[in-house]
Amino acid sequence: MNRLLIILIFLLPAIIVGQAEKDTEAAAAKSKSSGLMGAEQFPVQSADNYKKSYIDLKRNSVNKYSKEISEEEQKNLNSILTDLESMHSESYEYHYVAYLNSNQDPQAFHHLEKAYEIYPNNVELYDDFIAHYELTNNRQGKNQFCKKLAESNTIAQGVMDYNYNVLMSLEPNAILFTNGADDTYPLWIWQEIHNKRTDVTVLNLDLIQNLEYQKVKLKSLNIYPIKSKEPVGIVKEVVKNNSNRPINIALTINPKALIDLKSKLYLTGLVLKYSENAIDNVTILQNNWEFSFNTESLNKTVTNPKTKKMNNNYILPLLVLNGYYSDNGKISEAKSSEALALKLASEGGKELEVKKYIEAKK
Repeated sequence: MNRLLIILIFLLPAIIVGQAEKDTEAAAAKSKSSGLMGAEQFPVQSADNYKKSYIDLKRNSVNKYSKEISEEEQKNLNSILTDLESMHSESYEYHYVAYLNSNQDPQAFHHLEKAYEIYPNNVELYDDFIAHYELTNNRQGKNQFCKKLAESNTIAQGVMDYNYNVLMSLEPNAILFTNGADDTYPLWIWQEIHNKRTDVTVLNLDLIQNLEYQKVKLKSLNIYPIKSKEPVGIVKEVVKNNSNRPINIALTINPKALIDLKSKLYLTGLVLKYSENAIDNVTILQNNWEFSFNTESLNKTVTNPKTKKMNNNYILPLLVLNGYYSDNGKISEAKSSEALALKLASEGGKELEVKKYIEAKK
């Protein structure tokens, strides 16, 4: 059954989605210079336009496999920040972009604090505060902004349900690698505000690149020092050097980045468990789905775009369960799992791929 998992993941990679950078309400056109129109056309750009251009360019510049930004693209980002500072040095937008451009360096935290002082009710700041307090091991600050983010009601309930089911996919005291915003901050809200699965350690691929945080965090987990500085390499070293706690990788991490580990990854829910030895992952998956997951909302019509994308990650476990149910004569369960997989695929824009896979399997 692990062979089926490999086929599903590495032949249907488009199903798996994640978010490396926060979405913007409006995307500015990406440019090879500063990302902005020439000064002769627009003498003074608004601070908000600078911010949107920066965020859009950064989101498009991040390598989806390594999560790195090329030197040339970083120069373009720096150029936007320089222009923004020269025009709007006291603005909320300048201080926020200055912090983002530091890659969450704690030494640049004063920019985030200044942005919050100017615009304290701007929700886009909250996850940056959560990340900072995670990096600096400030539990009180992290809890405070997890509460603010939860109370803002800006995270769709479907995304919260998805992250709850991620936690329910894990063994006690598990380590979980996550990809971006939508698969990390809701997890911390569940842990900090709702006291769910506080035994789980969440390692976000963006944050773990901070060397001081990496050193402290991994030492607290009794994991040997690692040499790699890029996120995929960090994951590979951690899974091989750790022998104390279960290691899991969220389905939101691009599967092409995990090809070297594919023979030792087992689907147990909405995560891949790393194991040196073969495990009966389908039984674990079945138990998690039937007894631990909250699946009630999956049968309802979904309209939220982020929920649709996140829900695409249910398709793999549903197809594995469909095969299991069919092989064991559970016809009703097999039909239900296939129907739900197709429903989620239709909402998430993956119906054609899933139909092709189902037809090829018959």
